[in-house]
Amino acid sequence: SGMSVMARTCARVAEACYMYPDREPIRSLCIEDSVQHWTLNLDEAMNEELYVVYVIGNGEHVGCPILGFTGTRFGMPEFQEDVDPDVDILLCGAFRMVMEDPWIFEIVREVADKYQGKQLFLTGHSLGGTRALIAALGGDGSQQFMLVHELVGEVHVFNPGSGLSPHDFKLGGGRLRATTFIHRIFADIVSVTNFPCHMAGKAKFLTYSMHPEAEGRHSLRNFTMPAREP
Repeated sequence: SGMSVMARTCARVAEACYMYPDREPIRSLCIEDSVQHWTLNLDEAMNEELYVVYVIGNGEHVGCPILGFTGTRFGMPEFQEDVDPDVDILLCGAFRMVMEDPWIFEIVREVADKYQGKQLFLTGHSLGGTRALIAALGGDGSQQFMLVHELVGEVHVFNPGSGLSPHDFKLGGGRLRATTFIHRIFADIVSVTNFPCHMAGKAKFLTYSMHPEAEGRHSLRNFTMPAREP
Protein backbone atom coordinates (compact mmCIF):
# COMPACT_ATOMS: atom_id res chain seq x y z
CA SER A 1 0.00 0.00 0.00
CA GLY A 2 1.07 3.65 -0.41
CA MET A 3 2.05 6.18 2.21
CA SER A 4 -0.50 6.88 4.93
CA VAL A 5 -2.20 10.25 5.04
CA MET A 6 -0.21 11.06 8.20
CA ALA A 7 3.06 10.19 6.48
CA ARG A 8 2.18 12.42 3.53
CA THR A 9 1.10 15.16 5.91
CA CYS A 10 4.44 15.01 7.71
CA ALA A 11 6.30 15.04 4.40
CA ARG A 12 4.53 18.30 3.52
CA VAL A 13 5.57 19.82 6.86
CA ALA A 14 9.15 18.66 6.26
CA GLU A 15 8.96 20.37 2.86
CA ALA A 16 7.70 23.61 4.44
CA CYS A 17 10.83 23.66 6.61
CA TYR A 18 12.92 24.39 3.50
CA MET A 19 10.77 27.36 2.49
CA TYR A 20 12.12 29.94 4.92
CA PRO A 21 9.36 29.61 7.52
CA ASP A 22 10.84 32.50 9.53
CA ARG A 23 10.69 34.91 6.54
CA GLU A 24 7.96 33.76 4.19
CA PRO A 25 5.72 31.46 6.24
CA ILE A 26 3.15 29.24 4.56
CA ARG A 27 0.17 29.85 6.83
CA SER A 28 -1.84 26.78 5.86
CA LEU A 29 -1.31 23.47 4.11
CA CYS A 30 -3.97 21.19 2.63
CA ILE A 31 -3.60 17.43 2.36
CA GLU A 32 -6.15 15.39 0.44
CA ASP A 33 -6.74 11.79 -0.48
CA SER A 34 -9.81 9.89 -1.66
CA VAL A 35 -11.19 9.70 1.87
CA GLN A 36 -9.77 12.54 3.97
CA HIS A 37 -9.12 16.25 3.61
CA TRP A 38 -6.86 17.80 6.22
CA THR A 39 -5.94 21.41 6.82
CA LEU A 40 -2.78 22.35 8.74
CA ASN A 41 -2.44 25.78 10.31
CA LEU A 42 0.89 27.40 11.07
CA ASP A 43 1.66 28.22 14.70
CA GLU A 44 3.02 31.68 13.98
CA ALA A 45 4.84 31.81 17.31
CA MET A 46 6.83 28.71 16.35
CA ASN A 47 8.19 29.23 12.86
CA GLU A 48 11.96 29.61 12.87
CA GLU A 49 14.83 28.97 10.49
CA LEU A 50 15.49 25.42 11.77
CA TYR A 51 12.02 24.28 12.74
CA VAL A 52 8.33 24.94 12.18
CA VAL A 53 5.09 23.86 13.87
CA TYR A 54 1.78 23.21 12.15
CA VAL A 55 -1.44 22.25 13.93
CA ILE A 56 -3.90 19.79 12.42
CA GLY A 57 -7.16 21.66 11.87
CA ASN A 58 -9.64 18.83 11.44
CA GLY A 59 -10.11 15.06 11.53
CA GLU A 60 -9.18 12.53 14.19
CA HIS A 61 -5.99 14.38 15.15
CA VAL A 62 -7.53 17.85 15.34
CA GLY A 63 -5.48 20.20 17.49
CA CYS A 64 -2.35 18.02 17.41
CA PRO A 65 0.94 19.74 16.58
CA ILE A 66 3.46 18.56 13.99
CA LEU A 67 6.99 19.81 14.70
CA GLY A 68 9.20 19.72 11.61
CA PHE A 69 12.98 20.12 11.67
CA THR A 70 14.84 21.68 8.74
CA GLY A 71 17.22 19.39 6.87
CA THR A 72 20.36 19.96 4.82
CA ARG A 73 19.68 22.93 2.58
CA PHE A 74 21.20 21.68 -0.67
CA GLY A 75 21.42 24.40 -3.31
CA MET A 76 20.47 27.11 -0.81
CA PRO A 77 22.72 29.88 0.60
CA GLU A 78 22.59 28.25 4.05
CA PHE A 79 24.13 24.98 2.82
CA GLN A 80 27.51 25.66 4.46
CA GLU A 81 25.82 26.02 7.86
CA ASP A 82 24.62 22.42 7.56
CA VAL A 83 27.95 20.86 6.58
CA ASP A 84 29.30 20.59 10.12
CA PRO A 85 26.26 18.78 11.58
CA ASP A 86 26.22 16.50 8.53
CA VAL A 87 29.85 15.53 9.14
CA ASP A 88 28.95 14.92 12.79
CA ILE A 89 26.24 12.48 11.73
CA LEU A 90 28.56 10.75 9.28
CA LEU A 91 31.57 10.31 11.56
CA CYS A 92 30.22 10.56 15.11
CA GLY A 93 26.73 9.07 14.90
CA ALA A 94 25.27 12.52 15.74
CA PHE A 95 27.00 12.45 19.14
CA ARG A 96 28.17 16.08 18.97
CA MET A 97 24.71 17.22 17.89
CA VAL A 98 23.25 15.61 20.99
CA MET A 99 25.66 17.41 23.29
CA GLU A 100 25.92 20.79 21.56
CA ASP A 101 22.41 21.45 20.19
CA PRO A 102 20.11 21.58 23.24
CA TRP A 103 17.59 23.64 21.26
CA ILE A 104 16.43 20.40 19.59
CA PHE A 105 15.17 19.10 22.94
CA GLU A 106 14.03 22.52 24.18
CA ILE A 107 11.65 23.08 21.28
CA VAL A 108 10.12 19.62 21.72
CA ARG A 109 9.42 20.45 25.36
CA GLU A 110 8.02 23.88 24.45
CA VAL A 111 5.63 22.44 21.87
CA ALA A 112 4.52 19.65 24.22
CA ASP A 113 3.90 22.18 27.00
CA LYS A 114 1.89 24.43 24.70
CA TYR A 115 -0.25 21.60 23.37
CA GLN A 116 -0.74 19.56 26.51
CA GLY A 117 -3.09 16.63 26.08
CA LYS A 118 -2.46 16.47 22.33
CA GLN A 119 -0.33 13.94 20.51
CA LEU A 120 2.97 15.45 19.32
CA PHE A 121 4.24 14.43 15.89
CA LEU A 122 7.85 14.95 14.80
CA THR A 123 9.12 15.01 11.23
CA GLY A 124 12.06 16.00 9.08
CA HIS A 125 14.03 15.09 5.98
CA SER A 126 17.76 14.26 5.84
CA LEU A 127 19.48 16.23 8.62
CA GLY A 128 16.02 17.27 9.83
CA GLY A 129 15.06 13.62 10.13
CA THR A 130 18.13 12.98 12.28
CA ARG A 131 17.16 15.88 14.53
CA ALA A 132 13.67 14.42 14.96
CA LEU A 133 15.07 10.96 15.75
CA ILE A 134 17.52 12.39 18.30
CA ALA A 135 14.64 14.05 20.13
CA ALA A 136 12.50 10.89 20.02
CA LEU A 137 15.45 8.90 21.42
CA GLY A 138 15.98 11.32 24.31
CA GLY A 139 19.50 12.06 23.05
CA ASP A 140 22.03 9.83 24.75
CA GLY A 141 20.18 10.11 28.07
CA SER A 142 23.14 11.65 29.87
CA GLN A 143 21.53 15.04 30.61
CA GLN A 144 18.12 15.83 32.07
CA PHE A 145 17.31 18.33 29.31
CA MET A 146 17.51 15.53 26.72
CA LEU A 147 14.76 13.41 28.23
CA VAL A 148 11.88 14.52 26.02
CA HIS A 149 11.32 11.10 24.46
CA GLU A 150 8.19 10.43 26.52
CA LEU A 151 6.58 13.62 25.15
CA VAL A 152 6.67 12.40 21.54
CA GLY A 153 3.71 10.43 20.19
CA GLU A 154 4.62 9.63 16.58
CA VAL A 155 7.56 10.21 14.25
CA HIS A 156 7.75 10.21 10.46
CA VAL A 157 11.21 10.90 8.99
CA PHE A 158 12.31 10.80 5.37
CA ASN A 159 15.75 9.63 4.20
CA PRO A 160 17.23 10.61 7.59
CA GLY A 161 20.99 10.94 7.86
CA SER A 162 22.29 7.90 9.66
CA GLY A 163 26.05 8.07 10.05
CA LEU A 164 28.52 5.26 10.57
CA SER A 165 27.91 4.82 14.29
CA PRO A 166 24.63 3.04 15.00
CA HIS A 167 22.14 5.31 16.74
CA ASP A 168 21.48 2.63 19.33
CA PHE A 169 25.15 2.54 20.33
CA LYS A 170 25.42 6.26 21.06
CA LEU A 171 21.85 7.35 21.60
CA GLY A 172 20.03 4.38 23.08
CA GLY A 173 17.14 3.14 20.96
CA GLY A 174 15.76 1.47 24.06
CA ARG A 175 14.35 4.84 25.19
CA LEU A 176 12.23 5.18 22.05
CA ARG A 177 8.56 5.52 23.06
CA ALA A 178 6.99 7.10 19.97
CA THR A 179 5.46 5.14 17.13
CA THR A 180 8.26 5.69 14.64
CA PHE A 181 8.31 5.33 10.87
CA ILE A 182 11.54 5.71 8.88
CA HIS A 183 10.69 6.28 5.22
CA ARG A 184 13.58 5.88 2.81
CA ILE A 185 14.24 5.50 -0.88
CA PHE A 186 15.98 2.33 -1.99
CA ALA A 187 19.74 2.90 -2.45
CA ASP A 188 19.70 6.40 -0.95
CA ILE A 189 23.27 6.59 0.35
CA VAL A 190 22.52 9.18 3.07
CA SER A 191 20.09 6.95 4.94
CA VAL A 192 21.46 3.56 3.94
CA THR A 193 22.91 2.63 7.35
CA ASN A 194 19.65 3.09 9.24
CA PHE A 195 18.80 -0.41 10.45
CA PRO A 196 16.05 -1.67 12.78
CA CYS A 197 18.63 -2.79 15.35
CA HIS A 198 19.75 0.83 15.72
CA MET A 199 16.31 1.68 17.10
CA ALA A 200 16.12 -1.38 19.36
CA GLY A 201 13.71 -2.90 16.87
CA LYS A 202 11.06 -0.32 17.79
CA ALA A 203 10.87 1.63 14.53
CA LYS A 204 9.12 0.58 11.34
CA PHE A 205 11.20 0.94 8.19
CA LEU A 206 9.45 1.57 4.87
CA THR A 207 11.51 1.47 1.68
CA TYR A 208 10.24 2.86 -1.62
CA SER A 209 11.47 3.02 -5.18
CA MET A 210 12.63 6.39 -6.46
CA HIS A 211 9.84 8.54 -7.89
CA PRO A 212 10.39 8.93 -11.66
CA GLU A 213 9.94 12.71 -11.42
CA ALA A 214 12.22 13.28 -8.42
CA GLU A 215 15.61 14.96 -8.84
CA GLY A 216 17.42 12.08 -7.11
CA ARG A 217 17.05 9.36 -4.52
CA HIS A 218 17.65 11.70 -1.59
CA SER A 219 15.12 14.32 -2.70
CA LEU A 220 12.15 14.94 -0.42
CA ARG A 221 10.01 15.20 -3.55
CA ASN A 222 10.08 11.39 -3.66
CA PHE A 223 7.64 11.58 -0.75
CA THR A 224 5.56 14.67 -1.56
CA MET A 225 4.54 13.73 -5.09
CA PRO A 226 1.62 11.29 -5.65
CA ALA A 227 1.81 7.50 -5.92
CA ARG A 228 4.38 6.29 -3.40
CA GLU A 229 4.45 2.51 -3.12
CA PRO A 230 6.76 0.82 -0.57
